[in-house]
Amino acid sequence: MRRFRLRAGLMAALLTFGGVGAGVGDVAGPAAAPSPSPVTPSVVEQSLDPGQSLTVTKTVRTPAVPPKPDVVLLVDNTGSMEEPIADVRGNLPAIVKSVFDEQPDSRFAVASYGDQDDPGRLFLLHQEFTNDRAAIQSGVDELGAGGGGDTPEDWGNALWQVATGVGGRNPFRSGASPVVVLVGDASSHDPSGGHSFDSIVATLKANNVKVLAVDVESYSDGLDGQRGDFKKGQATRVAGETGGTYLQGVNPNEVADAITSGLSNLPVNVTHEPVNCDPSLSVSLTPAARQVTSGQTATFTETVTVAQNAPQGSTLTCTVQFYLGPAGADPAYQQHIRISVNDVTAPVVSVEDRTVEATGPGGAVVEYPASAVDAVDGPVPVTCEPPSGSRFPIGETTVTCTATDGRGNTGRATAVIKVVDTTAPVVTVDDRTVEATGPGGTVIEYPASAVDSVDGSVPVTCVPPSGSRFPVGETTVTCTATDSRGNTGRDTAVFTVVDTTAPVVTVEDRTVEATGPDGAVVEFPASAVDSVDGSVPVTCVPPSGSRFPVGETTVTCTATDEQGNTGRATAVIKVVDTTAPVVRVDDRTVQATSPDGAVIDYGATAVDGIDGPVSVVCVPLSGSAFPVGKTTVTCTATDSAGNVGTDTAVFTVVDGGAPVVRVDDRIVEITGGTGGVIRYTADATDVIDGTVPVTCTPPSGSRFPIGRTTVTCTAKDKAGNTGRDTAVFTVVLRPPTPRAPAADVAVTAAATPLPGFTGGVITTTFTLTNAGPDTATGVALAVDVPQPVRVLTAQSGCTNVAPCTLRAGDRIEVTARISYERATTGTLTARVRGATRDPRTANNTDTLRIRVLQPVLTAGPLVARLGDVVLAEGRDFPAGTVVKLEWSEGITARTLPVRVGADGTFRTQMLVLRKDETGPRLLRAEGPGYNPLETGILVVPRSLQPPKFAGRG
Repeated sequence: MRRFRLRAGLMAALLTFGGVGAGVGDVAGPAAAPSPSPVTPSVVEQSLDPGQSLTVTKTVRTPAVPPKPDVVLLVDNTGSMEEPIADVRGNLPAIVKSVFDEQPDSRFAVASYGDQDDPGRLFLLHQEFTNDRAAIQSGVDELGAGGGGDTPEDWGNALWQVATGVGGRNPFRSGASPVVVLVGDASSHDPSGGHSFDSIVATLKANNVKVLAVDVESYSDGLDGQRGDFKKGQATRVAGETGGTYLQGVNPNEVADAITSGLSNLPVNVTHEPVNCDPSLSVSLTPAARQVTSGQTATFTETVTVAQNAPQGSTLTCTVQFYLGPAGADPAYQQHIRISVNDVTAPVVSVEDRTVEATGPGGAVVEYPASAVDAVDGPVPVTCEPPSGSRFPIGETTVTCTATDGRGNTGRATAVIKVVDTTAPVVTVDDRTVEATGPGGTVIEYPASAVDSVDGSVPVTCVPPSGSRFPVGETTVTCTATDSRGNTGRDTAVFTVVDTTAPVVTVEDRTVEATGPDGAVVEFPASAVDSVDGSVPVTCVPPSGSRFPVGETTVTCTATDEQGNTGRATAVIKVVDTTAPVVRVDDRTVQATSPDGAVIDYGATAVDGIDGPVSVVCVPLSGSAFPVGKTTVTCTATDSAGNVGTDTAVFTVVDGGAPVVRVDDRIVEITGGTGGVIRYTADATDVIDGTVPVTCTPPSGSRFPIGRTTVTCTAKDKAGNTGRDTAVFTVVLRPPTPRAPAADVAVTAAATPLPGFTGGVITTTFTLTNAGPDTATGVALAVDVPQPVRVLTAQSGCTNVAPCTLRAGDRIEVTARISYERATTGTLTARVRGATRDPRTANNTDTLRIRVLQPVLTAGPLVARLGDVVLAEGRDFPAGTVVKLEWSEGITARTLPVRVGADGTFRTQMLVLRKDETGPRLLRAEGPGYNPLETGILVVPRSLQPPKFAGRG
């Protein structure tokens, strides 16, 4: 009765969970005799026209057990499972045999799970995947029941461990059908082993694991929680979402039968994929996938379609691969399609129109080619009417050609054969040369004839006719003759009346203004008159419209009349430079840096149309001190021809900076009361006005309450610019107990400019403050700077030899000036100490990164000719400053200012004048904040190429 009750339970489970496994509608009907192939039909062969389709009913028979199964027996190992474990252990050979009989490449693994209260039995892997039946039996023999005592258990964690390969110890094979047989009698904790039930189900699905859940009937709540108050539906969900099966209420002594039955009744999802299909053949199945119970047949409607442009006469093939669940491709589950494409296209016949010349009054015999090509048969015979080689009359005759292929498709084409008479008579007239008898030329008598291939001699008409007067030079005589069919022949002759007097050429001197260093393009008129021909063309070298260099150039013009007589004349084209250079200097507005205004470095340029860049002289000079207000700067430049250009700019110095206000934080201790009177100092300095009055709120001498109070100080200069600063005053209430004096001394380091430049001055400033509460005595500052360094001005105070005293709230600044002769990068460290105890030493030290750049100047080419432009380039210069570039002696325009870009680079051109001296030259760069730099070039004559000069050693 217990076994019968199991079979009834299994049947009920399979019907209840039809959505998980196979539905009733998916059954393929009564089973026929087994086919040699599980795919029916396994081969489809058919002949189709292009664009035609074929519909086939396709069935796929699934195995009783999914292919290539990797089965994990996962059993509850708590105390209530002793009887089910014994049933599995005793009947394991039958379970394994039933699977191996269906799928010889099967593998089994054995694992068990317990309760989280018993960590040692929470999850155990007894046997890794193997096909060794004795090893499988040993793994099951290790199963034992113990512990537990309450529900739920932790099979959720066990499923997660199995799905993820037990940390690499028990991975599923690629292309396998993973199945976990879950045997237990209680629900699972959620979360279980640190994994939520959602993540457990997701992990199983991600690894294509099906769960066969076997619920053992016992006093526990059941895998689905159906017999208790714990979470319900867990087994239903995990089986349903993984495509498995849930068997509920299995008798403890019938668990092995349930496993055997369940493994052969798992849902199988049958899918397909066309592989190696001809591009002209498409295959589709409806539905795209079908789920059935293992051992049943999946039925599809297959549509095979031949493309409209498929090659006719060809055979198209395609293989459809069916897949059972996650298992890999199995050649046994393939269908092969072979479609023969019918030939429905007629041959293409080719015959072309022809036009031939008649050979006599009866026309002409015409040979012509004709061909036909079939897409399948290739070249096929052609029949034409009239056939090639027939005599065709004068006029048009239509030829019709046909060809039939092996399948009876007939193609045709037509052509027009045209016989014409288009041969003109042959006309003869000869050239003649005659000396002129006067300005009007001479009278010439001459013969002319014409012969036609059909009509014989025919009359000739010539223009000008024989006996006409021909002018000096060449005259073309045209003679024509027409036969009886209207064909006209012609011939020409050149009659030359010679003249030996040369033309008179006229061209005049000109003076023009240069438009660039290469001179100017000059247009000039030139003419020639011949006594016979009148005006004749003139050729000049250099031609009108050429570019003429500065100076004088001789132009030679020649003219030849029609008889070859040549006359010539010359003129002088003079290109001069009377245009002044274009000078440019821009207006600037800067803020004053002192009561005297500001020092302004600026650049001015001048470009001459001939000399290119030329030097500029400005008043006041760049780098001068400009007062507050407006100042006019006048810049002039003179080119090599003495032309002077001028430009002006207005430099405006404004007071745009607010005063710098300083007030320091204070800490004051009181021994009683509600506050304390604090007297403090604040100062303000303006770039233009110097020291200006300061207003603070609360003012000095106010009573400050216990705690923190913000003091705000403001100052306004004469220009209305307002500066401000704030400080925090802290009043601390301390008992009137004796204490040692204390002073919070701090140091802050700054340097300008940063980065610095070799040879320039870096001013370091160290601000020392005392936040109280007492006066600091013996205050000394020690500074370490990157080496090697040149100290220009020693530390201005607070040294070990002469320490300082700072009252509470005091602020003093200590300065020193240093310089470097080479590029340097390092850290400046400032340390301050005092004789009075310092309650906070963290602010006794400050650091500052020092970076010094070495400017680099280059000039090229290294060998330059007179009149060349030299490219001067610089990098790592102070951004925004003006560099004065100056040649050594020998260069007419020696000084050129150029402004450095924001990236510390500049690039400018400097002209080497044509009239300059040859030999070595030095280019020197000077500017504020760094040592001057020099680089050299070699100046050579313009006629000498620099590489040859350099090669002379």
